[in-house]
Amino acid sequence: MSEFRRSSHDGQTFVYADTGEGPLLVLLHGFPDTPHSWDGIRSRLNGEGFRTVVPYLRGYHPETVVPGRGYGAATTAADALRLLDSLGEQCAVLIGHDWGASIAYAVAHLHPERARAIVPIAIPPPHLLRPTPGLLFRTRHFLALRVPWAESAVRRGARPRGVPRPGQGLFPRPGRAPRCARLLPRLVSPGEPGRRRPCRRPRPGRRRHQGCH
Repeated sequence: MSEFRRSSHDGQTFVYADTGEGPLLVLLHGFPDTPHSWDGIRSRLNGEGFRTVVPYLRGYHPETVVPGRGYGAATTAADALRLLDSLGEQCAVLIGHDWGASIAYAVAHLHPERARAIVPIAIPPPHLLRPTPGLLFRTRHFLALRVPWAESAVRRGARPRGVPRPGQGLFPRPGRAPRCARLLPRLVSPGEPGRRRPCRRPRPGRRRHQGCH
């Protein structure tokens, strides 16, 4: 990946790669990954006529840690807006994997006028999630990281049971990344590659999306 850039807005520092030209796509990585998990897909999207911005999420790079600022859904969604503001952009397509998908959902719910579209990967719409034994098993790392000794264990280099290795989460199966790279341009802009679509006309009674044309 090209050299990372830095910008800041509202007290938050962002470390990100900014490559390509065209409609803006923001690629949000998952846990416990880094922006490098998007390398192959980012290059393909640039070749299809899109600009990609790939940031470190809050807490994944030392410069992104803000003392006293939490990591809740509303806060991390606000980070995505701060990033757009620091870039001088009103809106973008948000493509998120895992934790990044949760951020994309939160932005679309809380600030729909800033998201031209979202492409969540691996996380279904939150309202469709139902507590089942299988779901609890697949998300056991959330519980593992909340036990009192989790922080000291991670500092020693231990990996709590159920926590994936960095780089393992996005496309663990061979062949998935190339297929996703071919599909994403169609999802964010069907038809002519790089062609920017206007926001849809809002339905009666819904919030009007402004500034994203």
